[in-house]
Amino acid sequence: MAEQRKGSGLLGELSAEFAGTMILILFGCGVVAQVVAGGALTDPAGGLGDHDSIAWAWGLGVTLGVYVAARLSGAHINPAVTLALAVFKGFPWRKVAPYALAQTAGAFVAALLVRWNYTEALAKADPGHTLKTQGVFSTLPANGNTNLPVGEWGAFRDQVIGTALLLLLVMAVTDLLNTPPGANLAPFVIGLIVVAIGMAWGTNAGYAINPARDFGPGWPVSSPDTAGRGGISTETSTSGCRSSVPSSAVCSARACTRPSSAGSCPRANPSRRDACPRQNPDPGPERQQTWRTSSVRWTRGPPVPVS
Repeated sequence: MAEQRKGSGLLGELSAEFAGTMILILFGCGVVAQVVAGGALTDPAGGLGDHDSIAWAWGLGVTLGVYVAARLSGAHINPAVTLALAVFKGFPWRKVAPYALAQTAGAFVAALLVRWNYTEALAKADPGHTLKTQGVFSTLPANGNTNLPVGEWGAFRDQVIGTALLLLLVMAVTDLLNTPPGANLAPFVIGLIVVAIGMAWGTNAGYAINPARDFGPGWPVSSPDTAGRGGISTETSTSGCRSSVPSSAVCSARACTRPSSAGSCPRANPSRRDACPRQNPDPGPERQQTWRTSSVRWTRGPPVPVS
């Protein structure tokens, strides 16, 4: 987004993108963890911030991340920005994928640090690591609000519009022929753009507007001790079974000791030697299950932590 220094080399540019995106996510996911997890433990609840503080921290995170990375890489800190610059501004296509990977890696490391730092608060506020605290690390349709009927396509539409709005405004602010902000204030104005988008376009899907912010922090969520929250995959630490399922379900073969060659959980078919044995379910109010003879089918219900 800013003019980058010539001759820094690709490694220097990638390091800057990594650091800048990491700063963004440290402030962004950090404030959500404080509001959601820490705020749930105050008396009265909600004493550590609200939606406005989240929007401001994300915006300031963008500003500070841009200041960190601008000198070496131009401070894209967003794969969507990198792609747009390649399409419209002549940014080298050979750098698009490396930039996106560095940005996603920076987001991943930042999310791990947030997860580590807020371990106690997250465990106390949400012992089962359920949908209640999923929004700390990932966005989802309607932000998990069951009263808001926004599905995947509605969230997709929302992200397309929000990201397009971000890119349009960033291009306008950084265009040297369009009276850009002086005194090196462009990063601050870009941060204000993110604040405004958060305050106006955050209902339907959490205004990720950044693939690195979406994919990077999602991976710590799918680690064994937080399984069932990420929506990317769930994994049990005892079975090695892995299954791409939504956060409202868990792998039906959690007792599996011999996963299939593809790495996914085999269907519970007692006639097969390598299949997981059928379990004796005891459905409770939080686990809605429908059992059939040859397989297991889970109906939609609240997230269930994997032990």
